[in-house]
Amino acid sequence: MKQHEFLLKWHHPGGSAQPYIEEFDIRLIPHNFTWDPARPTGDLQFVAECTVCAGIFPRIHETVTSSSLNSRNADDQVESLLDQLDRALSKRYQEVLKLGDVHPKVDKPVLTVITGAGFSAGFGLPVTTGLRQLVTQPCKVPESLLQFLHEYELNEYPLKDFLAADGKIRDFEYLLTIWEGYRRQLGAVEERQEVRHLQCLRRVLEHIACHLYRLSWSVARDHGSRLDALAAWLKRAKESHDVRFVTFNYDVVLETLCQRAGFPFVYAKRTDASQVPIRKLHGSINWQSYAGESACPSTPMSLLYESGGQYVYAFPDVSKCPFGSSGEPPVLVPPMAQKQYRGIYEWMWAYAGLDLAATAKLAIVGYSFPPLDVFAEAHLIPALRDFAGRVTYILPPCTALERVRHLLRNLNVTFVSEEWEVEHFEHLL
Repeated sequence: MKQHEFLLKWHHPGGSAQPYIEEFDIRLIPHNFTWDPARPTGDLQFVAECTVCAGIFPRIHETVTSSSLNSRNADDQVESLLDQLDRALSKRYQEVLKLGDVHPKVDKPVLTVITGAGFSAGFGLPVTTGLRQLVTQPCKVPESLLQFLHEYELNEYPLKDFLAADGKIRDFEYLLTIWEGYRRQLGAVEERQEVRHLQCLRRVLEHIACHLYRLSWSVARDHGSRLDALAAWLKRAKESHDVRFVTFNYDVVLETLCQRAGFPFVYAKRTDASQVPIRKLHGSINWQSYAGESACPSTPMSLLYESGGQYVYAFPDVSKCPFGSSGEPPVLVPPMAQKQYRGIYEWMWAYAGLDLAATAKLAIVGYSFPPLDVFAEAHLIPALRDFAGRVTYILPPCTALERVRHLLRNLNVTFVSEEWEVEHFEHLL
């Protein structure tokens, strides 16, 4: 396949009904190089990568690599590489098209609630800036073997700057963003340093996940009346609406709410109308990724996503914490650059896009469009613009409120500048 043929097939700008290319690149990279200044050895190979948008949110990204470059047939190698890329994209695109049939037929209007950190804060959980204290606090979760972080781990950059009282890193998700970039830079210099930082990062993520489990469990004890009232609302809402949640939160508060109301929850494809979809756009503390199929004899696991030998499982029993003994960290992504939204995150955005396309009523609770989350700003706001109804936006007075008002200034939005209450949810019905 020649390059112009590839572009004619995959690039159809101007609408979501046809795929269009967001990124496309063919480049040469070093292959099997020995970086000896006296006698460098190695060769080059072609790499082709392409990101295709296939709807409101679904983004398909594929990368393929050629064999070592032979200058006599370089043009043939590029055409062969584009054939490989076309086959990979075609397979993924067909999978995306099948996502349209993710819901059983329900003759009820769809009510979608998008939640951010402010929603969970209403149940006593910290927002991202409040996670600093959790890093240094022991977490005595019974099922976890990881109850504290070592002193040397707390002194690693950039974690040390995050914990400092006058540090420049004040947001946990900003910490993850910086850490990921720093770790990759270390890998380009010394692989052992990258491995050490990766181990430290994984332990920090597990430690935070254990704390978020503990805090999610405390919701029923410390905020039982509010949880019961919201669960009663969910029961009433399910009688007249097809209720779906989209969230940027890592915790399992929404799962706890669904269980309190007596409904099963589901993250991806729904098989029963009683299930409440929860689309977790930044991952979840009860998700884990494995390089191959896996099973836990003591705790049920459900497969969420599989691609290229990578398997993402969910632990549906949110009353148990799997971390510290499982050997795998939670599947979380900070709100970084668009390239980070791949794999399971692509599918979550795809499901969320389908939910928003079908919704008749829409509310956003406690989400402030943080500046780091440029992907959400670039993709969620156009979807809100296409929404025919009025959006109810609940966000208490804060420094981010004026920025949100400015971002949504031309949209049909009713702002409620208060801490959320169950009565606000009642008004949606």
